[in-house]
Amino acid sequence: MTNSRSDRNVSRFIWLAACLAFVAGFGALADRHVSHAAGDENVKVVNAASSPVPVVVQGTPTLTGTVQSQQSGPWNVGIVGTPVVRHADEPGRSPYQSGFRNIAFPAGESSFDLELSFEQVIPDGATAVIEHVSASSKVPAPEFFSGTLVCQAPGTPEIQHAVSFEEQKGVDVLGNTLRVASQAIKCYASHGGLHFVVKDLKQPESFAIFVSGYLVQP
Repeated sequence: MTNSRSDRNVSRFIWLAACLAFVAGFGALADRHVSHAAGDENVKVVNAASSPVPVVVQGTPTLTGTVQSQQSGPWNVGIVGTPVVRHADEPGRSPYQSGFRNIAFPAGESSFDLELSFEQVIPDGATAVIEHVSASSKVPAPEFFSGTLVCQAPGTPEIQHAVSFEEQKGVDVLGNTLRVASQAIKCYASHGGLHFVVKDLKQPESFAIFVSGYLVQP
């Protein structure tokens, strides 16, 4: 009986010692694992600017300072709605019309020449594109005269465009006949570079001339 009880006590002691050894070993392993995990959290990796670390951004980041970007391939720009495109030199945007009429003429029967400037001055820096000229005059029949529209733009020579007058049928009670001109033309003139020259005009009762076109702004 004594030996049997003693054996049981020894067995219990061995079993308890084994349990304590197991618990002690497990605790040591757990403590080692925690120590390694805590050390991993404090690891800091530094890369040179020439070797940046790629990252994935989640959400909407806030950027401050100057951001440099480089185009990669063609850019496409979207336009909302229908854009209105207008040519800056479109004739209808800057119309130009000018002329003069009822000039005071010198008395006498001798013929004379006139060089006339237009009433509407071409603005400084702009170029007038003249597209049409018309004129009329009452002169004694059967007198004839000639007209020339003179145009000059910056950097170009002076150009003289002949204007043809045609006699209209009939003579009024004063013996005057009406001569008219109306023709398409193309000339360019700047400030002070547009005038009309009449040659061999004799005793006119009236004279009028008009030009029309558009302005090209600088």
